[in-house]
Amino acid sequence: RTLKTSYLSDAMKKTAEGLNIPLIVAVQTNRPETKTGKGGEVTTARRPKMSDMANSADLDRDGDLIILPWRADRNSRDAELIIDKNKINGWNGIIPCWFNDAQRRFMDIETPRPTYTQAHDGSYDHE
Repeated sequence: RTLKTSYLSDAMKKTAEGLNIPLIVAVQTNRPETKTGKGGEVTTARRPKMSDMANSADLDRDGDLIILPWRADRNSRDAELIIDKNKINGWNGIIPCWFNDAQRRFMDIETPRPTYTQAHDGSYDHE
């Protein structure tokens, strides 16, 4: 699997450079959503980092910009985009934002959040 990831990462990097286009790649992370402590308490997992990416060495090497989306609580719309690597302008940090479930996208923190009402069938309607 590591050899396949290395080959694909290198091929994607060369293709993007050859065509002079940005390439966005989604990668699975290797970290639990929650942790259970010795006393049985359940805590939210920590923020993700590059080393959490499956077979991350090659992806870390070839990636110019690595953004890790994170929500501490799936029931909350509050979210963060963690800039963990940036060869473009060098800025790393956390961008606070919110997650729009209806559109499945992260929104600027200053964008108004829609309100929803729950219908009798359990679905949500936009007000």
